[in-house]
Amino acid sequence: MHGHLASKAARRQPSQLSRGPCWALVLWFYWLAGCGPVPPVLHMPEASPWRVPIDDFASRVSTVCVYPTDISAEELAERAQDFSRRAVAELKGAGYNAVLLSEEERKGFHERAIAAEGSMTDLEFGWLDRDRVDAVQRRQRLLAREVHGCDAFLELRVTAVRALWRDGVAKWDGREVQFQDYLSAQNAWGWTTVLSLHARVTDLDNQELYFFAGGIQPIVEIDTWSLFEPWRLMSPDKILVSEADKTYALTLALGPLLVARLK
Repeated sequence: MHGHLASKAARRQPSQLSRGPCWALVLWFYWLAGCGPVPPVLHMPEASPWRVPIDDFASRVSTVCVYPTDISAEELAERAQDFSRRAVAELKGAGYNAVLLSEEERKGFHERAIAAEGSMTDLEFGWLDRDRVDAVQRRQRLLAREVHGCDAFLELRVTAVRALWRDGVAKWDGREVQFQDYLSAQNAWGWTTVLSLHARVTDLDNQELYFFAGGIQPIVEIDTWSLFEPWRLMSPDKILVSEADKTYALTLALGPLLVARLK
């Protein structure tokens, strides 16, 4: 009976969103994570993070410029920036030169690049022109290189994904988190919404050199014994507040990158 209830809870969505987090967060989590019956393909840490040979990367990259962490939910933006600040410290500890770019710098480089290269949109049809976008991005990165000596750029993103859970344990992107007690979740399984940290390193031409991920935390709570709202989104004051979760996620996402420099 317990497993049956938990399994039902794993498939139900909140029936009264007004009781949960604000609408912006609800839409963000559900839009990115997806709520359909078919789970998305997850980026698992067992996959290789390298897009170039490690030796090639080590010879090319000395200074890494770190962008502010990207997150779609403005309410969580300040907490998310802790990832970028920590990443700079971790990179320096591994032997890289690391520079944290401020949001003002990023916008300034972008505006100067637009002024130099022109609009990124097609003047006739109004849509983005891929070649013009590439030209602006390269110019923007060259400007950052002139100021900070950047060889590569680290982009961090907090994003919502779907994770498989079984017996109350969710597994995704290197993490295993018990978010429901084993007794009530025994023999039950389902998909739940979780947060991951994506780490992407690119060169001056915006070519991807490295990509990896680290699981942060579940953002859904399950109350097996509730008949009306067994499945509910966490309130914003519970999201991205655990120092242990943030440290673990960053260690997972940057692990191979840090080891490459120490070899």
